[in-house]
Amino acid sequence: MKGVTKMQVNTVTTTHSRPIDLLTSQLELVEGGRNGQYRAKCPVHQDSKSKSRTLSVRETESGSVLINCFAGCEAEEILNSIGLALSDLYPPDDYIEYVKQQTKPRGPDLLGLIGRCKTAAMLCQIATATLLDGKELSKRDLWIMRGASQDLLELLNEV
Repeated sequence: MKGVTKMQVNTVTTTHSRPIDLLTSQLELVEGGRNGQYRAKCPVHQDSKSKSRTLSVRETESGSVLINCFAGCEAEEILNSIGLALSDLYPPDDYIEYVKQQTKPRGPDLLGLIGRCKTAAMLCQIATATLLDGKELSKRDLWIMRGASQDLLELLNEV
């Protein structure tokens, strides 16, 4: 590795840890997990013998964490007691980017489909107005209408 500095060799590794996982790993008697909601023993006001779960922890859609102690303990004192800070309740930027990549829509481009449908629908509208006015469509117009209806069917099958 001649000519390569130590700085170039080191790579930044991205850990996609979730704030909810970090928090729940520091709490006792954690229960739940359904829909990102947990209950646990509050580390501030409950002693080692306590078996109740007065702390509610919930993950939001953005990946941040909400905590609430039903006995009234403040979030900051709860976090301080387990060695965490308020900033630990929010996902790091690399995690947010990772989640965005994982949750991007994989289906058809709906705006593109709508744009393509507009042209075919407009042709149908013109043909219908022509017929309602008592006029006939030419052979060419009929072929255009056939193509427009086929386009609409194909577009609808893409959805």
